[in-house]
Amino acid sequence: MAIVSLLMTIGVVGAFASAAQASASAAVAIAPLGSYTIWADSDRPTSPADPDTRSVELGVRFSSDTDGWVLGVRYYKMAEATSSPAGTLWSADGVVLARVSFAAVSGSGWQTATFDKPVEIAAATTYVASYSAPTGHYAGDIGDLSARNTASTQNLTASAGVFNYGSGVPGQSWRESNYYADVVFTATDPTPVGTTTTRTTSGAPAPTTTPKPTTTAPTTTAPLTTVTATVPPVSTGFPDAGNTGVPASVALSTYTGPCTITTAGTVITGKLIGCDLVIKAAGVSVTNSRINGRLVSNTSGASVTVQDSEINGGNQETFPSVSYQNLTLRRVEVTGGQHSVQCSANCVVADSWLHNQYIGAGSTGHVNAFISNGGSGFTLTHNTLHCTVQPTGTGGGCTADASVFGDFGPISNAKFTGNLFKANNSGAGYCLQAGYNPGKAYPNPTGVVVTNNVFERGSNGKCGIYGPVTAFLASGAGNVWSGNTFDNGATVNP
Repeated sequence: MAIVSLLMTIGVVGAFASAAQASASAAVAIAPLGSYTIWADSDRPTSPADPDTRSVELGVRFSSDTDGWVLGVRYYKMAEATSSPAGTLWSADGVVLARVSFAAVSGSGWQTATFDKPVEIAAATTYVASYSAPTGHYAGDIGDLSARNTASTQNLTASAGVFNYGSGVPGQSWRESNYYADVVFTATDPTPVGTTTTRTTSGAPAPTTTPKPTTTAPTTTAPLTTVTATVPPVSTGFPDAGNTGVPASVALSTYTGPCTITTAGTVITGKLIGCDLVIKAAGVSVTNSRINGRLVSNTSGASVTVQDSEINGGNQETFPSVSYQNLTLRRVEVTGGQHSVQCSANCVVADSWLHNQYIGAGSTGHVNAFISNGGSGFTLTHNTLHCTVQPTGTGGGCTADASVFGDFGPISNAKFTGNLFKANNSGAGYCLQAGYNPGKAYPNPTGVVVTNNVFERGSNGKCGIYGPVTAFLASGAGNVWSGNTFDNGATVNP
């Protein structure tokens, strides 16, 4: 079985990411002139290796607009991956069409393996190319690949990144992730003269050789389905895509209840909610759900707890995704909105991921992951706080990852403990605005406790444009600054 370490892409040989990887391959095979892949050799994941260490099958759902032949499978290996995977080509109904083993290599870069014989595929037919990751640590860029955000090269179109923790064809998707699985394809018949290729009844070709799997897998599975699911790894580090949001085991059903909750003790679980959810009752609970809209609690006596869920306030630059009082968020991913979370009183945010706010072109608005414009009782513990917006050129942009201002009332009892303040070296002046603002109506904050947080340095080493923190009033009653560091361990002083 030939292992490819140099790939001919549209007739041009593309080198592997490092000489060490090339020398580690057992043999060199050059794909026929005219073959190509979905991703270019220069394409690289932008996210770090996923910390997930479980065995998983990762793939790409693709089709061709012409009949052709798949010569092999390739994938982008992250340096942290230590296993030798198998590559598989599947029909849409779960039939294994071919399988091949990859060579063991170190480092990172594109790894390619060719099948013993080419596999003929039909035009306008869905297939899946995948590779196994026995020890996890795979490539995965969120929001990079979906039916509305396809990737195309010549005749090939990729429409989804898919995965499966069990045996069989990968069929689940996770937040439109691209797992950098790929195929080597040609529209020119590479079959030697005198041989023939037969087709299966599904329109896909039957394998002409016995596959050589490195792991055991069934030859058939249930039809391919698409579900959006979490891929939670062993929880390490700070909250991110792997340990916030809807758990993988949850199948969401459409929410048909009221969008304004007036019944105390209402429980919502496992739902896809397509409206702004307004809380006007006490003791409301939302778990294992996705809210495509805002979450609002601003009625006296109302309270809500949201766990293991996702909230997307969408392209809304006037209101926050989550607001305003008596809120508890645990393991929640919050995106969209002018701010991720805006609080006026009694808010607990823990183990959650606040990021990707919205601001329109030409806006003069200011954006934060967390903000209060006056109030008391904010506790943020072990979150990833990231104001991602860049300057609009018209005065708009990020204020900070977290900001507290005495605009409409005094700031008191605000606790930030064990959070990660993500860097925005070009879009935010500082990563934390801690409340001392002499020009405000209520300039002197009290009970602001900032302990054991990590400030990401970023490319300029400062977290924000000017530094990690501003406006901390050391002399304020109950204000504490302790144990805060940069991500390289250096002490951060206010």
